[in-house]
Amino acid sequence: MVGIVVLLAGIGFLVFAGIMGSRTVWEDEAVAGQCLDLDFLDDPVKASCGDAHTGEVIWAGRFDDDLVALYDDDDVSWFEFCGSLPGLEQTYLDALRSGDYVPRVEIDAFDEDEPERGDAFFCYLKRGDGDEITGRLLDIAGTTGT
Repeated sequence: MVGIVVLLAGIGFLVFAGIMGSRTVWEDEAVAGQCLDLDFLDDPVKASCGDAHTGEVIWAGRFDDDLVALYDDDDVSWFEFCGSLPGLEQTYLDALRSGDYVPRVEIDAFDEDEPERGDAFFCYLKRGDGDEITGRLLDIAGTTGT
């Protein structure tokens, strides 16, 4: 009897892990313009841009030596870090500067406080007032708030 319970619990865990893993926005697979929500652990998960969602990826890539140095600079905020990423779309920069959004950084590193060259990461924006975003920030027709 105990063996059956353990087997069923194991199968349940594998199904749960598979579902969560397929929804997670992984740092090395994220792309600018991707919409996301946060799960119960505050990890980013895929969301439809057509529905109200928590945030939008504004830049994704890997750390190089310059980005590691910028990230490690205690005087640089996430706002300054995300706002200075190479090739950041002007629309995202404008949204960042508007004060309506706050940037967040997700890093695929053993120690997120000390990323190394080659570690994948992405910056995303979420509303500062806690409201959800409707549409994509890059789309002129997109609206914000609920």
